[in-house]
Amino acid sequence: MEFKIQPKQTGKNEIWIIDDEKKLSGIAGLTKDDQAFISSSLVAEHTVITLPRPGSFVFIYLLKSKKTDFQTFDAIRKAGAELSAICNKHKLDEVTIGNLSATPNAALLLAEGMALANYQFLKYRTDTKKITHTLARIYFTKTSVTVKEVAQLSATVAAIYKARTLVNEPLSFLSAEQLAKEIAAMGKESGFKVTIGNLSATPNAALLLAEGMALANYQFLKYRSDTKKITHTLARIYFTKTSVTVKEVAQLSATVAAIYKARTLVNE
Repeated sequence: MEFKIQPKQTGKNEIWIIDDEKKLSGIAGLTKDDQAFISSSLVAEHTVITLPRPGSFVFIYLLKSKKTDFQTFDAIRKAGAELSAICNKHKLDEVTIGNLSATPNAALLLAEGMALANYQFLKYRTDTKKITHTLARIYFTKTSVTVKEVAQLSATVAAIYKARTLVNEPLSFLSAEQLAKEIAAMGKESGFKVTIGNLSATPNAALLLAEGMALANYQFLKYRSDTKKITHTLARIYFTKTSVTVKEVAQLSATVAAIYKARTLVNE
């Protein structure tokens, strides 16, 4: 996903964030009919409003503050996910977000929700041409974000995309050696050094081997109906008393549990 600040409004596909109907006056090109339609939609408690244009769309998102900032920010991200689906439904490849609300980071949060909902793992699909999302670029009006914020958003989304892809890769591809190569490639791309160790010469080889087995054993079967057939049987890994310490086993248990939880949240 590409993010960029747009110096001038293109008049193509636009998303405007408002928190009050009066803010509509800040949107250029709205006709009286548009404003009447928006007003009636707001009365009907619609928070995302679509205005078709010849060759483009204008979307209005009404931001409603929640009890806490956390809840408000999460609601904005969810609205972004909804708008991402709408954009892909209409085969849009780019959209510009403008923030007219009193929430300074609303445009960033909306874009984050859109980008994360737009992620797809299609490496092993044969019908990619039919199902690939079209949305590829999210722009911002120059008053909605800063250059630093856009750079941080871009890095965050890229990192999440990479993590999701590694989680989705099957074990047949993502072996321990391949994972090491993937991390080394990430290091080269991002500018940090990666050292790949030799397990046979590593004192904590048993721990590392168990960690690899545990992570490979993870499954997300919450919504599967055939769990009895495909659930992995491996449930316990033991160590000889000279291979590990009690503290190391406790740390391993906590690490694996945290990764399982993170993977489950990603897959939900």
